[in-house]
Amino acid sequence: MEIFGKPGSFPKNRLLKALSGDWLFPIYYTTESPNYSHIKTLAKGDNPAVSSWGNIDFQDTNDLVQPSVVRRSPDGEALVVFFRDRNKKNVYRATSDDDGQTWSSPTAIDGIENPNSGIEAFALASGRVALVYNPCTACRDPLVVSLSEDGGETWPYTRVLE
Repeated sequence: MEIFGKPGSFPKNRLLKALSGDWLFPIYYTTESPNYSHIKTLAKGDNPAVSSWGNIDFQDTNDLVQPSVVRRSPDGEALVVFFRDRNKKNVYRATSDDDGQTWSSPTAIDGIENPNSGIEAFALASGRVALVYNPCTACRDPLVVSLSEDGGETWPYTRVLE
């Protein structure tokens, strides 16, 4: 079943359920310069194949793609999103305090480099955030996981996966 038929649509990371029960679907389009990344929304109970999807724009996502959204705590409205940079520099971070309806402007995460390769963030039961990525600007080796205890502001723990 095709849901987003627009050329250049990339729904790379997983969906997130809003506290209301609606679905938040991070997506990016390779054809929408300068703001590539968005969240598609679907009301609770709607059929994704035939219903109209809403749209929430991330602000200032010039060359930032592959949004990976996590909830800071299971019942809280605070969300954090991570983006990879098509300019092969850093992983970026933005926040929402209203369950994804509005977002801060993304900022580069100090010390978290990335060569424009895939990333994925996970909220852990401990409250930490795990980020899987390649930690350099010119290679895709090694693959690491880093842990943050403050919602992705700092990443004191990193281990090589492969």
